[in-house]
This record gives sequence, C-alpha cells and structure tokens, in this order.
Amino acid sequence: MLYNIHMNDELDPPDEDHQRVTVAMVEGKAYWVHDNAMWETEVDENGEPDRAAARPIDTEDMSFQQIKMHMAILDSITRESNE
Repeated sequence: MLYNIHMNDELDPPDEDHQRVTVAMVEGKAYWVHDNAMWETEVDENGEPDRAAARPIDTEDMSFQQIKMHMAILDSITRESNE
C-alpha cells in the first residue's frame, strides 16, 4: 500500500511539497525516499511509521532476493511520486 504523509523534519524549510513523502507499507514496515536515500522503519499498532526508529536501508549484507524486493518497492514509490 502506498500513502502520502507529512514527514516533519526540523532541519528542512517549511515547504509543503518537500515535506510530503510517499510511503510504502509492506509486511509491517514502512519505506520511503528522503534526501536521496531509501529509509525503513517498523509500523506501529495504529499503522503509523515509527519515525524515531527510522534508518536508511543498508544493502551491503542483503541477499539478491532482498535487494530485488527493495527495488520493487522503490519503483512503486517513484511511480506514485511522479504521478
């Protein structure tokens, strides 16, 4: 599932377009792109991303299948963001 949500980042200027982020929810995790990096975090019991636990995705030790899954998620986010 893809959602557009506001990501409050105190370091960024209050630009409405910049704060709006497309988030993919897959298997209990949330994924999005911010500052040229793909991020992930757990989804809480209310279906909200746990922003405090967010971390950039590290592909260094991923299997080919994991990388393939993340690329499919990234493609979905990119397509949604461009529409």
